[in-house]
Amino acid sequence: MLKKKAKVTNPNATLDFSACRDLNGRHMRYVNALVAIQKWKERQERFEELKAKDPNATISDVPMEAPKAGVVGWYCEVPCWAEGVKKSRAVFLREQKKQKMCDFWWNARQKGPVPPNADKNWGCPRGDQCDFAHGFEELTGEGRAKFLHEQELKKQREEKEAIEAYTTVKDMSIDAIDAIEANYKPPKAKKSQKRASLLEMEDFDPLGFDSFPKKSKANKANKANKTGKKNETSGAEEFRAKLSVLTGDASIQDDGIISGTPIQLGAIRVVSGRYYFEVHLLTEGLVQIGWASQSHGCAEEEQNGVGDSEGSWGFDVARGRKWHGESDGEPYGESCQPGDVVGCLLDADKRTLEYSVNGKSLGVAFSGVYAIGGVFPVISLEKEEAVLVNLGQFRFEYAEMERVSSIWEFVKKVNA
Repeated sequence: MLKKKAKVTNPNATLDFSACRDLNGRHMRYVNALVAIQKWKERQERFEELKAKDPNATISDVPMEAPKAGVVGWYCEVPCWAEGVKKSRAVFLREQKKQKMCDFWWNARQKGPVPPNADKNWGCPRGDQCDFAHGFEELTGEGRAKFLHEQELKKQREEKEAIEAYTTVKDMSIDAIDAIEANYKPPKAKKSQKRASLLEMEDFDPLGFDSFPKKSKANKANKANKTGKKNETSGAEEFRAKLSVLTGDASIQDDGIISGTPIQLGAIRVVSGRYYFEVHLLTEGLVQIGWASQSHGCAEEEQNGVGDSEGSWGFDVARGRKWHGESDGEPYGESCQPGDVVGCLLDADKRTLEYSVNGKSLGVAFSGVYAIGGVFPVISLEKEEAVLVNLGQFRFEYAEMERVSSIWEFVKKVNA
């Protein structure tokens, strides 16, 4: 199907090869995720070298290697039958280079102020490899006039929508009075509908770090039987050796790449101390990050993510809202994009939970985070989403390990 679509000479030729398989039968999206994390580790090594020479250097000073095929986020080679796609994309980019404003860059600045130490490419995951303009001064050719025209049309459209919204509210107020007079009470919206405004979802799969060693081993065995392969181990500490499937199916790669559905992490229950971990967003979609108690239900069929129950506390990075059993949540922080690093800090002594995005603190999200028997870190993903979870197996990008406790070291001690 993908091959047939790529052969068709039309502007909608596919650029998504994640459903293809390599010679070993693996989906290319998993292979690409492995290559992406390797590129990320190499970038971290270059940053460490630069840091030794220049203490004031930041991670933005180390550019990310551009994808070979020219497809954003795709680090593998494209299939041989997709050469036409690659060529047409090259022609398109050559014609459009710096003539259109970068959507990632522009939207990041519309949502809030730019961090003080951010570089000019902040907000765009492509960085200086982006083919689009990062600022009005970079627009070339007819791009400037077109951009100004689009902004004027957008302003007129917003004014028109504001007028329509005002008149609609006036009509609704009259209808509401009529309904009250008729003793009518509108039905309560179902809790499961709260995400319908974001996207249509077939599966919402909670990704949780829990603590059931026996279940962990059984699930590892089930996963090995499904793939027909034995669990591979090495002398080094492997990330996936600490994890197991909690419900549904999940892909757990070495060094922290996780995609799919729920997992659990070793035997861990936090009752005191300060614990921090980072989540690198690799895809754009529904991701919730937080902590939960044993009372939190992680049932796939109920579509329960972290924060959907009173026994859990979660931050929805896609919509910038926090949840603690409420049906609608509360506004908190900002929406995140692929490439952002979300930090999660639990102070079990003060019973507070705080988040950060790219090193910028969003303030205390929850107080009174406590449960008898302790709490554990949880990440809930929509199906097909992927993240890199850094529990401390790597150097934290935005936190000093001397000031916080590493969950990775905690788990190694518990599982020793």
